[in-house]
Amino acid sequence: MSYTFKAEDVKKIIEHWLYTPSNGYIGVNYGRNLAEILLRPMTDDTAIQILQWLKEDIPLFAQLDQSQLNIMSQDIDYDKKRFFIQIGQVIIPLVAPSPNTSQGATFYANAQ
Repeated sequence: MSYTFKAEDVKKIIEHWLYTPSNGYIGVNYGRNLAEILLRPMTDDTAIQILQWLKEDIPLFAQLDQSQLNIMSQDIDYDKKRFFIQIGQVIIPLVAPSPNTSQGATFYANAQ
C-alpha cells in the first residue's frame, strides 16, 4: 500500500515537529529546541543543522536526497535569518513557535 503525501500533509508534519518540545514524547528523541541555534554567529551554517535534526527525527525525510529535500536560509537583517524547507517544488517557511504561545484548553472565566 502506498500513500502519496500532498504539500499540506508535509507542511503539517514539519509544523508538528517544530511545535513539539525537545524530547516531547517519553522514550523518543523527537522534537527540537530551535532556540539552541539563536545565539550562534550569522556565519554558522545552522540551516544544515536543522536539516540534520529533521532527518534524525522523521525517518520519512531521511530517505530523501538533496535534490528532493533542501533547506535554505535568507538573511533578513544583520541579526535575523529566515529558513525555508524545499521538498520538490514546494517551499515551506520554518516558523518557530513563540515562547508565549499557550497550549492546552482555554476557558471563558465569566461563563455561567
